[in-house]
Amino acid sequence: PPRVASAAPVPDRDAPAVSATREPAEPPRAGPLFAISAVTDIGFRQFSFNYRSKDDPAAEHNDREAGQVLTGALVEVWPATLFHLGMLPGLAVYGRFQIGVNPQRVTMQSKTGPAVATSLSTSWRSLEISARHRWMIGGLGTVEADGGYVDDRYQFTSDNPLTGDAELATVPDVGYQAVRIGARGSLLLGPLEPYVTAENRVVISSGSLSKRYKFGTSVNGVRAALGAALHLGPLEVRAEGNVSLYTWSFRHDTTDPDQAENGSDAIEQVGLTVGYVY
Repeated sequence: PPRVASAAPVPDRDAPAVSATREPAEPPRAGPLFAISAVTDIGFRQFSFNYRSKDDPAAEHNDREAGQVLTGALVEVWPATLFHLGMLPGLAVYGRFQIGVNPQRVTMQSKTGPAVATSLSTSWRSLEISARHRWMIGGLGTVEADGGYVDDRYQFTSDNPLTGDAELATVPDVGYQAVRIGARGSLLLGPLEPYVTAENRVVISSGSLSKRYKFGTSVNGVRAALGAALHLGPLEVRAEGNVSLYTWSFRHDTTDPDQAENGSDAIEQVGLTVGYVY
């Protein structure tokens, strides 16, 4: 018998004309993109001049400062993650700026007489631009190498134009501009990360104090720190204690007003950093 061809299937009018497919999920980032932190430090300074004669009246020029507060901000960027470079995910570039918020009046104290008020006030400031690379050691800890430029100023200002210059010539007014080279090691204990840091500072400029001596000066610095960071999701809280030590050598002439042979500048700080990491 003759065969009848079957009719073509009628398309479903309710079916969508175009079907959508789900895009694959983006792979997780290799690390953070940037961090913004508030930084506060409380500093203590002891500058000691060493003279050939202990009876030299200029030996009273030693300086002690306590409770200096520096506050500011730190910004850190991970360029490999930010620009999808696919290499050096542990590389970070950061900048920090802090300014002193509690200038303190300076008094002169001799061995025999009472303290004498001056026109001077303390003035601190700190700037740093650095880069660091961080390597993970399994899940147990990290090792970092870092370096950059730092400008730490422990200076004085005067509100009396008549006596200010003479008084400034008796205090250790310095501005340490230096190249810093350092390393840091840390342990990973869950959200807690204790660490220790050591660095050398090659001083390239040291401010007003270096200009007092006819034949020049030389100065070198080192720094060490001990602290811990607490990671709470995107929030990071870090507490740290550190000490910087600069050693001076003075090459004076017999006509120079100051005859110190050498000196040391010790700056101790305790600080707190609170930041947001994205």
